[in-house]
Amino acid sequence: MDLPRMLYTLQKIELDLMAKARRLQEVQSSLGETEELRAARTALEQSEAKLRHWQTQQRDLELKIRSLEQRISTSERELMSGRIRNPKELKGMEDNLQALRHQQQRLEDELLEAMVSVDEWKARRDEAQATYQDTEARWRQDQAELSAERDQLQQEIAHLSAEREQLRGRLPADALAEYERLRQRRGGYAVSEIQGGACQICGVTLPLSLVQAARQGDGLVYCSSCGRILYVQD
Repeated sequence: MDLPRMLYTLQKIELDLMAKARRLQEVQSSLGETEELRAARTALEQSEAKLRHWQTQQRDLELKIRSLEQRISTSERELMSGRIRNPKELKGMEDNLQALRHQQQRLEDELLEAMVSVDEWKARRDEAQATYQDTEARWRQDQAELSAERDQLQQEIAHLSAEREQLRGRLPADALAEYERLRQRRGGYAVSEIQGGACQICGVTLPLSLVQAARQGDGLVYCSSCGRILYVQD
């Protein structure tokens, strides 16, 4: 049983599992509506509300002006009919007609402002709608990609977990306990590969006797500097 090789393989599996678990957490937290999408929707809803407000204002003013025009027309016909001969009553009707015309002018000014605002908010609504549609399309594409990545990661994690449990079941209890002890004390790295006669992790050049002992793979050999289990790849 090549213990160093098995422990090195176990370490690679567990490091890969941790990396995939971290990425899965990132992916899952990214699923759902983004702040960008919510902001684009809010901007669209606000522009639509403003547009509806000014459209309502425009319709109300148009109704008021039509009603006022009818009253003015009625007053003008009454004045021109010649039926009113009382100077005081005639003066009152003329003053009322003048007031109606002033009111008409004011309402027409307000209507012009409302029409300009309707045009302005239509343009803003159209721009906000285009932005929202573009943002939503990109969001849907991102969500599809994230969902696919999530499913792939879950499959890979399940496969690696099964592989890890199978490998751990083949390891002697004492070797596994030593591996766990070193992994906790050495930042998750209990095993270090020897490369160029040196410990890959701490970089210290190792005595030839240690390298040869590690190459045999009969038992556990430790780095004379960092204390990790040494492994030599064939």
